[in-house]
Amino acid sequence: EGAECLPLEGDFQLTRAVWLTHCAHRDVATNHASLATVWQLRACRVNHMCGPVIDILLALYMAVYLFEVPAWCWLEGDACGDERTVPRSPFSSMLPLKFSRPFQMFCLLCFIGQTLSEHYALGLWGNRRLFSVAVDLFALVDILVSMFNQYGLPPKEIYWSPLLRPFVFLGHNKAVQRFIGDALPAIADRAVVDLVAMQCVFLVVWAWFGLLLFGRSDEGNAHFGDFSSALLSLFTLFTTANFPDVMMIAYNQSRWVFAYFCIYLVMSLYVLFNVLLAALFSTYKECVKETHDQMQAHSKETLRIAFEILAKRDAGDGLTQQTWQDFCEEFCQGRQDNWELSGTVQLFDALIIDHPQDNEPTLLGEEGWLFVAPELANPDALGLQAPAPEAADEALRMLGALHWAVDLGVTASLIATVAQTQNFLDTDRPVFESPWQLQALHFTVCVLYLSEVFLRVVVLGRRQCQCYRWTVDVMFGVICSWLELVLCLAGPGHTLWGLLGAYEHKLSRVLALIRVARIERVLWRLSRPRATLQTLLALVGTFRTAAAALFFIFYMYSTVGVQVFGGRIRTDSPSLSKVDFGKAVGGVGYWANNFNDFASGVVVLFELMVVNNWFVIAEGLALSVPGPSYIGWLFCISFYFCIHIVILNVMVTSVVESYERLRTSIHSTHTSAVQRLALRASQRQMAVPNETLWRLGTGIESTGLSEPTDGSALASSEPHSMLSRKDESIGFLNELQNTLPDSFLTEPVKSLSNEGGVSLSYLDERVLLLDKMEQTKGRKKKLQRLLTRDLTHELTETA
Repeated sequence: EGAECLPLEGDFQLTRAVWLTHCAHRDVATNHASLATVWQLRACRVNHMCGPVIDILLALYMAVYLFEVPAWCWLEGDACGDERTVPRSPFSSMLPLKFSRPFQMFCLLCFIGQTLSEHYALGLWGNRRLFSVAVDLFALVDILVSMFNQYGLPPKEIYWSPLLRPFVFLGHNKAVQRFIGDALPAIADRAVVDLVAMQCVFLVVWAWFGLLLFGRSDEGNAHFGDFSSALLSLFTLFTTANFPDVMMIAYNQSRWVFAYFCIYLVMSLYVLFNVLLAALFSTYKECVKETHDQMQAHSKETLRIAFEILAKRDAGDGLTQQTWQDFCEEFCQGRQDNWELSGTVQLFDALIIDHPQDNEPTLLGEEGWLFVAPELANPDALGLQAPAPEAADEALRMLGALHWAVDLGVTASLIATVAQTQNFLDTDRPVFESPWQLQALHFTVCVLYLSEVFLRVVVLGRRQCQCYRWTVDVMFGVICSWLELVLCLAGPGHTLWGLLGAYEHKLSRVLALIRVARIERVLWRLSRPRATLQTLLALVGTFRTAAAALFFIFYMYSTVGVQVFGGRIRTDSPSLSKVDFGKAVGGVGYWANNFNDFASGVVVLFELMVVNNWFVIAEGLALSVPGPSYIGWLFCISFYFCIHIVILNVMVTSVVESYERLRTSIHSTHTSAVQRLALRASQRQMAVPNETLWRLGTGIESTGLSEPTDGSALASSEPHSMLSRKDESIGFLNELQNTLPDSFLTEPVKSLSNEGGVSLSYLDERVLLLDKMEQTKGRKKKLQRLLTRDLTHELTETA
């Protein structure tokens, strides 16, 4: 570690290869100059450790605008006006600028430092890092200048730092970058552009028809007075927000006018728009595939660099077994999942097809390395995941009994809550005034919740409990127990009651809501609702990407809306009081729907996304803006295009594609990495890991969405298509099932195994059956010889 930071041999090269492999798993592009020195490696480690901190700072940086003084009233302290005249969110103006601006500068400095350290470690810039640094520096300079002149960089009418916040988020969020990187080329595709142009031409032509049909009539005066009003009426009709109001004047005079509006809706909404959706789906799918292929190519190149480094360490053309073991030991350090390092020797042997001559070292070539390195991020797929400690049968029976007790308690609590709900509607009686028998029932359920959560950790281990079911039970158990303790057991006059202030009645309603929400536990016991929820959980990644893109669009439009329309919606405005914006909802009006602060702007944008009565809000914005009224309409129409034509349609295509891929992975017997290793090993008639043979022989995939099975279902599973003697293997499975103790497949354990669908390691009966196989070594060897012989025979005949 000299002053020149020269690369060290031995351990440094091994560590460099490990971190390059991590970069490949995280889809980070590298080159031969990446992590080439000790200081670059240190920068990479620091950047990796500070990643969660940067994410938290980014979330806080984006949330500041919810509580900050709106940008349109920065120059004067009282420019925001009275809240009764200029309606605003109660969250606005809670955070003074003298606190928010230094915090934003600190966040931006951290973002710039993280980007620069990433560039230094990897040795390349890239468009994303250049864009991120440029935006961060621009926002930092603007905030620094605003501390002296109150508005920042010129011109005075534009406040740059709020406008740059969504682009700061874009520069540091890879999900939004990938979504926009795939969506923009899909939108710019020739087929999509032609269909959008066709939609616009059809709108113009049909508006022309409307002028000729309804000109100088009551219908024309209301909706087709000129070309611009005709276009606006038909576009609103396309969103279905003004139907059938838009045709009722003419329809009362002649029923034939329905054909005009019907043909327009069918052609524009049901024909052209659906064809546009199909074209967008096709092009977006191609863009996603192209992006995926590029990322795979970058990852493969990074893994090649890591292989070259490890091969040079051995001064050969491949990796020796000792280097492979050292690499795996270094790779698994600091990981949450436990590795079975003894299995790396078998894995290394399985990757070697051609054994060398005597007195020559056995080397792992580049082909084998590129085969196994991408799978190292998931050690369970390679059989390297250390098995969970086996729980005693009595402990499992106790846990199963407690599981049933919680379910019965929740059911009884729900029945009692139904009666309490009716009593609450009749008398407005809070829950802490209920009879002591009902309070005892609810508190007993909370005790059972917490007891089961604790026993799961003791019996199954912490790693097996990290799943959806355990997380939800902890949340319900802790929150409900605290509220039950304070509201029901302590009661008025107790010391704990003073902690509530004047919110005891509101917390009473919250407690009642949580009691009702525990119906999720009952629904989870039913197979069909559970399978539906598991499917939704598997699609969370797709929704998360689309949600990040929605967040970016909402944030950008809300910041623009605050600067353009901020302070314009006032209850004393005579122009707004005369239109539907000020008279709708029985005279209450839409005054609260404004851009006077960021939070209110987000609510308005959500209302525009839902579409219903969006033209009322757009009319109010058009009348309040200083300048041409089309600015308000253009703002709302452009937002509709970004959300409905782009984001939501792309989200639908993503969800459809992910759902189809998910169903295919569930119902097909695709070959996993460990099965491919077994096939590879069978070419040399070598022994393979027992778990590999088990899954290969039964054709079972341990996916997170498969229904748990018992011993009989395992025995009747369809064997792998390459096995010819399935009768012998199934007979062995039946024999194995008969050797298991009766307590192993009792009903409580089956109930617990139903929850294992979300987490691969959460009490999956198949994993427990594999552990039981260790007790039957003779039968296990019989199955091993049987499957290996059949695989070798099939492959020989095929060759």
